[in-house]
Amino acid sequence: MSTSMNGFLDLLADELLERHGDRLGDVLVVLPSHRAALFLRKRLSERIDRPTLAPEIMAIEPFITRWSGLHTFDKVRLSFELYECYLELHEGDDVPDTIVQFSKWGQILLQDFNEVDRYLIPADELYRSLVDIKRIEMWMRDGDPEPTPLMQKFLDFWDTLGPLYHGFRERLLNMNGAYQGMLYRHLCEDLEAAGKRWPTEWKGPVYVAGFNAINKAEEVLFDWLVKEKGGHLRWDADRFYLDQPKHEAGMFLRRFCKNPRFLEEGELRWTHDHWATTPKKINVWATAKNMAQAHHAGTLLKSRLKSDPQLKNTALVLANEDMLLPVLNALPAEVKHVNLTMGYPIRHGLVIDFLEQLLRHQESIEKSVIAGKGQRLYHRNVIRLLTHPLWNLLYPNDPSARVHRLIVERNLMFFSDANLQKWWGEFGGNWSDRMNHVFAPWSQTSPTETLLQWAQDVRADIQLVDSDRVTWEREFLFQVYKVLVQLRDLNERFGRIDSIASLRTFIRPLLQQQELPFYGEPLQGLQIMGMLETRTLDFECVMIFSVNEEILPMGTSSQSFIPFDLKAHYGLPSTGEKDAIFAYHFYRLLQRASEVHLIHTTQTDDFGSGERSRYITQIEHELAHKYKSVIEYNEGVVSTPLTSTEDPQWIIDKSPALVERLNEMLDRGLSPSALNRYLQAPLEFYFQYVLRLREAEEVEESLESSTFGDVVHHALEQLYLPYVGKVISEEVLNELLKEHEQQVDRSWNQKYRGGNPYYGTNFLGIQAARTYVKRFLEWELQVVQGLNKKREVLTLIDCEHFAESSLRLPNGKEVKIHGYIDRVHRIGDTYYVVDYKSGTVDKNSIKWKGWERVRDNDKTEKTVQLMVYSWLWHRAAGTPPENIKAGIYWLRQPSKPDHLTYDDKNKKALTEEDLLSFEAGLAEVILEMLDERIPFANAPDAPYLIFSKSTE
Repeated sequence: MSTSMNGFLDLLADELLERHGDRLGDVLVVLPSHRAALFLRKRLSERIDRPTLAPEIMAIEPFITRWSGLHTFDKVRLSFELYECYLELHEGDDVPDTIVQFSKWGQILLQDFNEVDRYLIPADELYRSLVDIKRIEMWMRDGDPEPTPLMQKFLDFWDTLGPLYHGFRERLLNMNGAYQGMLYRHLCEDLEAAGKRWPTEWKGPVYVAGFNAINKAEEVLFDWLVKEKGGHLRWDADRFYLDQPKHEAGMFLRRFCKNPRFLEEGELRWTHDHWATTPKKINVWATAKNMAQAHHAGTLLKSRLKSDPQLKNTALVLANEDMLLPVLNALPAEVKHVNLTMGYPIRHGLVIDFLEQLLRHQESIEKSVIAGKGQRLYHRNVIRLLTHPLWNLLYPNDPSARVHRLIVERNLMFFSDANLQKWWGEFGGNWSDRMNHVFAPWSQTSPTETLLQWAQDVRADIQLVDSDRVTWEREFLFQVYKVLVQLRDLNERFGRIDSIASLRTFIRPLLQQQELPFYGEPLQGLQIMGMLETRTLDFECVMIFSVNEEILPMGTSSQSFIPFDLKAHYGLPSTGEKDAIFAYHFYRLLQRASEVHLIHTTQTDDFGSGERSRYITQIEHELAHKYKSVIEYNEGVVSTPLTSTEDPQWIIDKSPALVERLNEMLDRGLSPSALNRYLQAPLEFYFQYVLRLREAEEVEESLESSTFGDVVHHALEQLYLPYVGKVISEEVLNELLKEHEQQVDRSWNQKYRGGNPYYGTNFLGIQAARTYVKRFLEWELQVVQGLNKKREVLTLIDCEHFAESSLRLPNGKEVKIHGYIDRVHRIGDTYYVVDYKSGTVDKNSIKWKGWERVRDNDKTEKTVQLMVYSWLWHRAAGTPPENIKAGIYWLRQPSKPDHLTYDDKNKKALTEEDLLSFEAGLAEVILEMLDERIPFANAPDAPYLIFSKSTE
């Protein structure tokens, strides 16, 4: 902040020295914030050239606390105290709310009590009115003058709010404690006693400066200070918004003009004409996304450094404080000194996220016990902990990955901590108390103590990690440890944290309000702050980010038991008043600035709106026109370098090492699935079959389509396996129909271990699998009965037959082609090569039209698969092509199988020429696959696009 600017604090410093220079140490100055007090001291020190006693400069909250003689409790302590009052009030009731239930509405009640006291509302009258309103609402809704028991319980709740308010205040006063609003009311209710409590060291004049939206209690106290202590009120107003009756920024100041004690010489002191007289250049920048805002911050600061190398006169204001880290990362290297008024919320740390996952895991076990299901560990919670970045950072060499794989492979949805401990040991892990503090149920111990032990474990282990990544985590952990100690102390006093649910209830708000402070020189260099921290401060250059609706002004969504009409009647603040507060902060901050940058995003929110703030529109249509001789208004769009809006085209060139890897893969064998993937999407083939990348496997909680198909295939294989090489007779099929349900169940248990077959979609899935298998057996029974009439038989050749053959390429290299054929059977001289399909019937994709048509059509997978099977069977068994009939058996409609057909409608069977042509085309495809000159790249319309979208 510049010493050359005639800012508000400069005016105040000049007045203090002019009027009280010889007795400056007797003066008391009350300001809205600690930051304002810090900068006023700086302003004074710059003007004093000899030793002198400094005035007492205080922020409003410590001033009120010191004057009242009471001390304040934090929100969690207040919640515990309020709950104790609630229990005393409901002593003898059968089922009062638990502390977890109470906390959901207790915080709302605390907010209401605070507002009621800050605005000196007659509480008895207010809560009587509230009860009357609820009674009228119930009567109007039901029409019966006598309430039902449930309605009476509802009304009793509202009846208790008044007594709860008084009991709570009395309880706190007995402990010499209070909440913030209560401090104000305590002073206002007996101003004579307040005067006697006035600290003796405050013996000189009092200045109250830089306020705007003061509450009723502050108004009474400031009035008393003027009347009894000869106090001086100093405001920071501009005629632009003060003189306009409807301008929201001047709403409160216009009210104060009606109180003679708030005026000096008939007006608010000080009132200026800065908007009308201070030349300004206002630039409005539109950016696509938040990251673009951060990038533009760096651009603007580089430009600003040319005129203000130390950035002493520059403020970077974050209306959305989540922008802090992106902006810090975007600062130019030339910025040497930065001061942050805000801390970094620890909720963004790995430690906090792990803690949340840990509590979720333990609460899940607690709920399982309450439901009578025992101490079961839920797989998702355990896997989240084992794969968490913090866990992997602390314990990189433990067997967590192998245990994770075992859980997925066995499809274990629930298991015991004893099983987990056993697997851990089998894979060479050491199961210590550290493991118990995370995975073992906490039910038999105090949850607060166990969590504190976990934090101590992590504090010890994190010291052993030599990595820059844990520097912040150590700091986060220290803050967490302090919170846990505080909770332990509260629990020792009140004894109410007796479950994981109650622990989570109270730990969340404590962690939410914890911040990691940044240390620096508060009076040097670039000032980065939130909107509230700008109170009383002035800068030549102001950059405000996230100037969007719902951020500036902030959307108001505070909960309250007091309805809007009752608030309006008693003068409690509404949405309009809260918007006016933001408006004043905004316009006051800009009124002395000469260079202003307002940056907003056009990114839409959940409701489809990316609207810039109303303040920008007001400046554009009011100020820029009214004061066009002094205001230069510009708008611009920040263009971020972007790639093409089309999906990025990935191209993987084939190095000699990559071709060698392809050769190794072909030596092992190429399956029909891999071949189809290469034909349709070479990139997908590269990722899946060359690099062997796969989607992460997960435990199936409900039967998925792929697993359903596996169950049906396995059941049919196991049913038919004893009859390989035998004739399938009516007697065999009747026997299989008797066994099919048991076999489906066995296959289900083998393929889908850990799931509950009698629950939800699993139950439906297993019933459907039984139906599919039964339907196929019944259809095959009809086929066999028909064959019997023609004196023919069906002989089962093999189930799940593995076929493999070598293919010689034109360059002399031999590669292997292999695959599993679901079933081969023979009727007469014809061999049926069968592939089961349990999915949707698609009868339009079983026609072979030659290789030239394969890549023109993405629906040729089944055709290529059947041609590969036919070629393999011919090469392996020597069956003449015309005696091979490959087909798809649709298990949904087994009575309508589809056999391979051909482009020539007159062709009825496969020929030697067809197989030779297929073999030659297959060899060409593999040669292309090995050709270094042809990269892996997908066609633009390929059905598989692994990396089709880029995200910011």
